[in-house]
Amino acid sequence: PKGSNSAGPALPAEIAAMLSRATAALADVEKGVQHISQTEGDLAGLRAQVEEVLDSTTEVGEKLRPQLAAVKSQIDKLGPAPGKDGPAEAFDVAAERGRLMALAATYDGAIKTSELTWVRARQLIERITVLRHALFAKNLMERQPSPLTPSVWRENASNATNVQHQFIAWAQ
Repeated sequence: PKGSNSAGPALPAEIAAMLSRATAALADVEKGVQHISQTEGDLAGLRAQVEEVLDSTTEVGEKLRPQLAAVKSQIDKLGPAPGKDGPAEAFDVAAERGRLMALAATYDGAIKTSELTWVRARQLIERITVLRHALFAKNLMERQPSPLTPSVWRENASNATNVQHQFIAWAQ
């Protein structure tokens, strides 16, 4: 039919790009978290990236929900499609109904994708938090040399000389 698009209506380029970036960023962070040998700084950086994904997916949802509501309102104004036994709908009305239904499905799909990405991001933040706590506990319980042992004092004394030389060089 005239005006039909077999692939369905496309999302606005800005929205599609935001969803694509959010999904790709989340996949990168998930790969990073799988390598558990991260440091606290690495995990904090990964968490910041995930928080950006949360922000962008929330923004996508906020942009698309009103658009979806407007499209659904237009569909409601057209009324129910005629039954098989009823008179045929005008071609223009049927084409518009099809276009609006496809657009609503596209928007709904994008909203669901953003919501799913948001949920995955929240779960990933929880995993990162657990890893950070585990890393903190590991570092807290790690055996360090006692400050009462002579070897620690010798090491500090030798480092003090180096620090003193660095300060003198810096002051000049």
